[in-house]
Amino acid sequence: MNAIWVTEAKYIRAYSIYLKINDGMEGIVDFKTLL
Repeated sequence: MNAIWVTEAKYIRAYSIYLKINDGMEGIVDFKTLL
């Protein structure tokens, strides 16, 4: 369960970075590439 929690935290952090990079720009970068 700890490993899952860490994975989720990384996913959320990567998505947060994605939102900051692509603020107002849709479909430019797939946030999964940041994981």
